[in-house]
Amino acid sequence: MTDKYLQHVDVLRAIAVLSVVFYHFEYELFSGGYVGVDIFFVISGFLITGKLINDIRIAQFSFIAFYEKRARRLLPALSVVCILTVFLALWISPQHTFREAGSALLAQSIFSSNIYFWLNTNYFSPASDSILLLHTWSLSLEEQFYIVFPLLLFVLLKFNSIKPVFVLLLILAASLSLSITGFFEYPVASFYLLPTRLWEFMIGAIVAFLPVWKTSSARLEVCSWFGLVLLAIAIIGFDTSTPFPSWYALLPCLGTAFFIYFNLSRTLISQRLLAIPPVIFIGKISYSLYLYHWPIAVFAKTYYGEDYNGLVKLVCIALTFICSYLSWAYIENPIRYKTIFKDRTRFIVSSFLCLFFLASVGYLISNGMIKSRLPEQAQAFANAVDDYSTFDNVDTVIPESGKRLVLWGDSHAHILSSMLEKKAQEHGFQFTYFNSVAPIPGLFSEIAQPISEIDFRNEQITDKLLQARPEHLVIACRWHARLFGSFDKEDILNKYKNAYQLSEEQYLENAKQNFMNKADSLFQQFEEAGINVWLVKQAPEYPFNVPDRQSQNVLRAKDAEIGMTLGEYRMMHDKVNELIDDIDKRYGNIRTIALTDYICESGTSCKTVQDDRSLYRDGDHLSRYAVDEVAYLFNIIFDDGRTSSQSVN
Repeated sequence: MTDKYLQHVDVLRAIAVLSVVFYHFEYELFSGGYVGVDIFFVISGFLITGKLINDIRIAQFSFIAFYEKRARRLLPALSVVCILTVFLALWISPQHTFREAGSALLAQSIFSSNIYFWLNTNYFSPASDSILLLHTWSLSLEEQFYIVFPLLLFVLLKFNSIKPVFVLLLILAASLSLSITGFFEYPVASFYLLPTRLWEFMIGAIVAFLPVWKTSSARLEVCSWFGLVLLAIAIIGFDTSTPFPSWYALLPCLGTAFFIYFNLSRTLISQRLLAIPPVIFIGKISYSLYLYHWPIAVFAKTYYGEDYNGLVKLVCIALTFICSYLSWAYIENPIRYKTIFKDRTRFIVSSFLCLFFLASVGYLISNGMIKSRLPEQAQAFANAVDDYSTFDNVDTVIPESGKRLVLWGDSHAHILSSMLEKKAQEHGFQFTYFNSVAPIPGLFSEIAQPISEIDFRNEQITDKLLQARPEHLVIACRWHARLFGSFDKEDILNKYKNAYQLSEEQYLENAKQNFMNKADSLFQQFEEAGINVWLVKQAPEYPFNVPDRQSQNVLRAKDAEIGMTLGEYRMMHDKVNELIDDIDKRYGNIRTIALTDYICESGTSCKTVQDDRSLYRDGDHLSRYAVDEVAYLFNIIFDDGRTSSQSVN
C-alpha cells in the first residue's frame, strides 16, 4: 500500500465515530455502537502496517520518525481534551469523580489507562457513565500496539526466511482464542487488554499484505456490501448483553476488513453512495469527535440527571461537533502537518514535558492535593459514596463455644458487618462474617468456571456452619442481581444468558427453579442443625449513582429526594421477594428482615434522604449512616420471642 489518500477509509472512520457517539448519547438504534472502537482498531492495523511495509522495503523507515508522527497525530488533541476535562470537573464534579479523573489522567499519561480501567470498572456498568476519560482506554491500547508492532514487523520484513503473514495469522489466532475463552472467565480483562484485542489489529495488518484482487466490479461490489451489512448487524443488532468482545467482535472487524479490501482496486457504488462531503468531513475530524464526545456526554448526564432528554442530547452533539472542528483545524492539523512545531527535537521535548505535566496533575488530583470546588451542600451528598462500613475480620473460623452470630453474603452483607458485630457484642454473641458473591451453593452451577469456584467456596462455608451450628445465621445478598440479573440489563449474568442462547422466560424460570432446589436442600440442613436463619431483603435498587444524582440536584437547586414509589419497588423486587417469602413459610427456623420497613416506612414511597443525608453510597448499597438507621430492625434477632418482622414485600 502506498501513501495515497483512501477515501473509503474516511467513510469507515465516519461510520465508526458516529456509531460510538450515538451509542454514548443513548440512541437506541445504535445499541451496538460501541463496536465503532473495533472498526478503528482494524483501520489502525491496516494503515500502520501499509505505511511500515512501504517504508521498510524502500529503506526509509525510522523508528524515531514513526513515533514522532504517532505523537503528532495523537498527543496534542488528547492533551487539550484531558486538560479541559479536569478543569471543568474541578468546578462541577464531586470529589470522588474528580479524584477518579486524576487517576485516569495519570494512567493515560503513561499509556496505560486501559489497564487502570480494567482494574477499576466494567465498561458496560451503569457506573461507567460518570467516569471521565473512560474513553481513553482505547487510545492507550492503540498506543501500546504502536510501541510493540513496528518492532515486530521490522524484524519480520528484514528476515526474508520468515513469512510475515503466517506470523500475523498465528498472532491473530492466539489472540482471538484468548478473547473468546477469556470472556467467560475474565470478561473485563478480555475487553480492555491488548492480548485479547490484538487480533483486531492483525486483521487490518493482514489486509495490508494482501495483493489487490483484480476481478469484476460486480464481485467486488457484493463483497463490499457484505462488509457493510456485517457492520450494520453489529451496530444495530448488538447491545450490552452481547458477549463482547469474544467471537461476536468478528462481525464488525470482518465487515471493516471487507470494505477496506474490496474498495482498494476501484471506486465502487457502495463507496460512492457513502462518500458524500459531510461523511468524508466527519471521517477527517473523527479523532477529535471521539475525544470530545465522551466528556461532554458524561458532564451532561451527571449534571442534568433525570432531565437528560432529547433536546439536551442534540445540544451536546452540536457542541461536540463544534469542539471537534476547532480541535481538528487549530490543534490536530497544524501540529500534525508541521505548520507549527516544525522542529523534531523541539516537538519531542515538548511532548515529554506535556506528558510529565499531565502525569503530575493526575497525581496531585488522585492523591487529594487538588480538590473539587463543588459547593459544600452538593459535596456533602456526594461524600456518601465514601460512607461505607469497613470490616477486616472476614472468613474467620466460627468459635466452637458460646453464643454465636454468623453473617454470610456479598457486599450487601459487608455493609451490615460492623453494625452486626457491634450488636452481637452488646448481646454477648461472638461474631463471624463470611464473604461470598452468591451465598447459596449451586445458585449458578450451570455457568462457567468463575461461578463454580464460588460454589466451591460456598460449600466450604456450609460445611463450617453445619459443623459449628451457630445460634443465628444472617444471609444478605443483592438477590435480584444474583438470581435474574441487574435491573439495567447490563449485569454480566445477562451476558451468560445470551451466551447460552436462552430466552428471557427460560432464563428466569431456570434461575428460579435452580434457586429453589438448592435453597431447599441448604435450609433443610440448617433446620436439622438447629440454626436460626435470617434472610435480609435488599433495599430498593437504582440504575444510577444515588449520591451523585442527589449532589447534582442540589447543584441545580432541585430536591435531593429522588426515591421511587412503593409500587415501583414492588414491580422491581416482587419476583425475588416472593421466592424468599416462600422459603420463610416452608421452614420454622427461617425469618426475614426487610430493609424496606425503614426505607419505605411511609407506605407510599421509598426514601433516599434522611435529615439531609444520603441513605445510599451508590445505586444499591446503603450508606453507613443508613445502616445505623436500620440497625433497630435487627434487634429481633436477639429477642427471646422469634416474631417475624412485618415486611414490605
